[in-house]
Amino acid sequence: MTDWLEPVRGALEAAAAPVRWFFRDDDGGWDDAALERLLARFEFHGLGVDVAVIPAELTGSAHPLSAWVERGVARVHQHGWSHRSWTVEGRKGEFGDDRLVGAIVDDLVAGRDRMTAVFGAASEPVFTPPWNRCSRTTAVCLRQLGFEVLSREAGAARFEIPGLAEVPVTFDWFAKRHGVAASRAERGETLAAQVRSGEPVGVMLHHAATDTEELDEVDRLLALVAAAPAVVPTSILGEARRQPAT
Repeated sequence: MTDWLEPVRGALEAAAAPVRWFFRDDDGGWDDAALERLLARFEFHGLGVDVAVIPAELTGSAHPLSAWVERGVARVHQHGWSHRSWTVEGRKGEFGDDRLVGAIVDDLVAGRDRMTAVFGAASEPVFTPPWNRCSRTTAVCLRQLGFEVLSREAGAARFEIPGLAEVPVTFDWFAKRHGVAASRAERGETLAAQVRSGEPVGVMLHHAATDTEELDEVDRLLALVAAAPAVVPTSILGEARRQPAT
């Protein structure tokens, strides 16, 4: 059986320029044990990961993630407020067009304040909306509240709001087509194509949905990325600050 990582390995070996690469793990605050298992793999390979944290799940004054932040393994930022969908019809979304501006601002501020209370200055000015969806109104509010970066999926149309950089993930580990999960071979071909594109590669993970078998495959990808001379590990905030000022 062909190793699904072979196309990725080949693309990295053939890369004519450095390949900037980051990982984003969503739903911090859910299944802390699974998150720590994932973070241990990142630490073993000397890599860091951006963790999108659900503020409403931070019920105490401290969280196990703080130790991983201090060790330089995890970088934390805000993932909505409660990960609740307010959409009446259509695809799920916490910050869609069907919410009033006041409600959007209240949740953004509550989330920002909770993140600061738990993580202090380590909470980065980055916002990932649950389900990778939000309205333009939300993006405008983010900028007004001092956020620097919005991170969604690469397929989302950019808002082009001055002062608000957009750094999307480009690869969803659990992507589906017509309701069917991508095969490992398809994952490899997709990642290899992204490496060849010359654009930063951003891999989206969900620790709470990652079983032991999938975790082992994530680990194999981490080993490849950590060892590849062409790869330049980066972060969402790091990529945002490389973008031209708007």
